Amino acid sequence: MKLLIQFLTLTLLSFISQASISAQYALLMGISDYDDDRVPDLEGPVHDVAALRSVLIDRWQFEPENIDTLIDSQATEQAVLDAIEALYVKSEPSDDLIIYFSGHGTSASDPDLGARLNLPDGTGAIVTSDFNPDKLRLDSLSSATNDGLLIGRYELKPHLRKLDKQRNVLIIFDACFSGNAVRAVSSRYQPKQTRQLNLSALIRGLFDNNDEGDASSKLISDAPEDVQFAYNNTVYFGASAEKQLAVDFSQAEIDAGLVTSIDGKPHGGFTDSLLRVLSSTQPIVSAGHSLSFAQLFNRVVNQFNIHCDICGHTPVSLPTVDEAKHQLLNRAILHTGQLKATVPRESTESDSPFIAHLTIDPQARLDETQLSALLPARGLKSIDHSATSLPDVTLEAQARMLEARSVDGQLITRFAYDEVDAELSQWLDARQWLKHRKRNDLLNEQGLLRVEFRHPMYGNHVTQGDFIHFRLYSEIDSSLLAFVLDSRGDLSVLYPVNHRDVATQLRANTSRRIPAIDQSQIQVTPPWGTDHVLFYAIPVHHKLSAETISSVLSMANETELAYDDPRLQNLESLFNSGKLPYSSNVVRIVANPQP
Repeated sequence: MKLLIQFLTLTLLSFISQASISAQYALLMGISDYDDDRVPDLEGPVHDVAALRSVLIDRWQFEPENIDTLIDSQATEQAVLDAIEALYVKSEPSDDLIIYFSGHGTSASDPDLGARLNLPDGTGAIVTSDFNPDKLRLDSLSSATNDGLLIGRYELKPHLRKLDKQRNVLIIFDACFSGNAVRAVSSRYQPKQTRQLNLSALIRGLFDNNDEGDASSKLISDAPEDVQFAYNNTVYFGASAEKQLAVDFSQAEIDAGLVTSIDGKPHGGFTDSLLRVLSSTQPIVSAGHSLSFAQLFNRVVNQFNIHCDICGHTPVSLPTVDEAKHQLLNRAILHTGQLKATVPRESTESDSPFIAHLTIDPQARLDETQLSALLPARGLKSIDHSATSLPDVTLEAQARMLEARSVDGQLITRFAYDEVDAELSQWLDARQWLKHRKRNDLLNEQGLLRVEFRHPMYGNHVTQGDFIHFRLYSEIDSSLLAFVLDSRGDLSVLYPVNHRDVATQLRANTSRRIPAIDQSQIQVTPPWGTDHVLFYAIPVHHKLSAETISSVLSMANETELAYDDPRLQNLESLFNSGKLPYSSNVVRIVANPQP
């Protein structure tokens, strides 16, 4: 009898264990070839879906029969709706679902399509393969099933709400509408195709709490920061923030060496970073070899900051960390038993040289030889004007000053001609330090720290007089560090600056605002250009935590840190050694005197 009881107990425990494991399902949709010749075709989406399907099966143990794909002509408006409904029918409560779409999108803020259709403000649409402008009727946009537009508020949202009730859902959009905007600044990299997601409209239409559309509803840029996420079990990842262009890497650009992708095939810039994370040999730090929503997004952003620094847009996710529903970010969305706890670290090319490209305006009063002589310092290299490789920065000598721009065309800083000899070499050293720091953090950090700059849908551009803040969130009790590398190349400590900051730790699963409401606020002032804020979270109870915090605090009152400062070098050595577990995040802020 005793043996029988033991057998029954083990059988029951085995059944409970198996029943508690969530099944994983995915619906992957990609449209490169649209039926109507008037709709520009895309290169990346079909490759996005194929690569994503492979990595989910090979690395994350998805059952092949649990992944449905809709490619090109398969992804009609009705087929997409049917596939989402089928996903609900085949899955069970508590299962993990991924819905991915790669293709064209439009909204009311898209002047070439959505605005002309009079789509209501506060919603948007994905463009399915059977889109036919001749079938569009303004009086039936919200209900027509044969026009090839799936309008978020009326047609997608009800299905997503249904899935949200009992399942864990990750929605990923890397949608685009090619050619509906031009870049506002010159750049050596001019993308052949862009994916303008118009998230301000699309997200409000899919995810806000207001189900009734009206002409007076506002876009997210005018919305208060307490706009709440309408779902309880759904997380959203998007390629870009409001009004930003999301880039699609073409085969011609890859073959020319202008961009790189994980497999040498066309992909969306955001999807390429997602694939790099899902394919990575980086150790999985969560128990049971799983990735939470937050870990996955953080790692995608860190990859994006390295491999898509040319892209000029900012990935976003919802809900925000200061919403009550942010706790769902801790839930695991990907599970595997295949990845080992310790695996070889992948190369991040951390020793790659910093490349500066120099152009000279014919009216400039600077001698090209004089400027070029500054570049070799500390391993910096100048590339030939005809070279195909993209530089890290472009120096443009104009009639009145020297401008430094990032490869996506954003202004970093300006030098007056009488500053060049004294300032440029140091500034280039600072940019080299930033490049190497980001790559080393990509290799060593653990992906537990999430940082949001204001509301994530606002993007990273600010103007004179704006007040800015950050929201931070970690899965474990952490001490915070933050450094600012400003547009002029000066490095300083943003946090902590006093013992009160040191004592105010970031508690696990609780969002934190920096600066706090009762502290001095940060206002945007000149000089104009691009600042980088590097955040670090260190486990409170780690044996090296107190020593590390004390070292940073000793640097807090210095307006400018030297890169060869022994305290800074010791801190970096500790980060790079793997002896101090930490998580990191970097925020790029572009400041302009006016919108």
